[in-house]
Amino acid sequence: MQTLFDAWSDFRFIPAADFADDARAVPDHEGLYLLCFSESSGLPARAREVAGRHSEQPEERSVVYIGCSNSNIRARLDCHLLNTAWVSCFRKTTGLLMRDALGLQPRSGADGGRNWAFGYEGEAILTDWMLSDALIGFRISDDPLGEERELIQRVDPILNIEGRRRTAEGRRLISLLQTARAPRIKRRPNRVGLRSLSGEC
Repeated sequence: MQTLFDAWSDFRFIPAADFADDARAVPDHEGLYLLCFSESSGLPARAREVAGRHSEQPEERSVVYIGCSNSNIRARLDCHLLNTAWVSCFRKTTGLLMRDALGLQPRSGADGGRNWAFGYEGEAILTDWMLSDALIGFRISDDPLGEERELIQRVDPILNIEGRRRTAEGRRLISLLQTARAPRIKRRPNRVGLRSLSGEC
């Protein structure tokens, strides 16, 4: 019987900081990706599936988010790690969970709050925090949506909403997003990322 640890054996893992230095380490193809953080990162603690460790990061990292792309996993990771919460629900939920620890404040734009981010300084803080701790895993897949759905059901990663809407944690994340309030600002915060890649987030 295959264990979840076996399931990760097909993934390649690199520190998020390495991706920021050279995104070409991740293929621009359809596939799956994992976002993994350490217990000391400050994210809500519970039993999480351990993906492993990297030689540059001796502390074990656990899978907190599983994602996929039908076109470009490099672009999707760029959105989550180097862009802003304007285009990444993962950044929104992570930033709200780390709001007090990182001193983040939601900031809305001219739409009056229907979409929001954490402002230029806040997004920079969130990016720096992610790059200092996160380990990313990735692999090409011929059926990214199907495999993503199966892995989410098996792992129950704490920051995924889709596929977990009926779970207690899924409902909590939805409620967190729905109740977030942001003061209106005149313009949209600048992109914090190090490069510009197209792709859905």
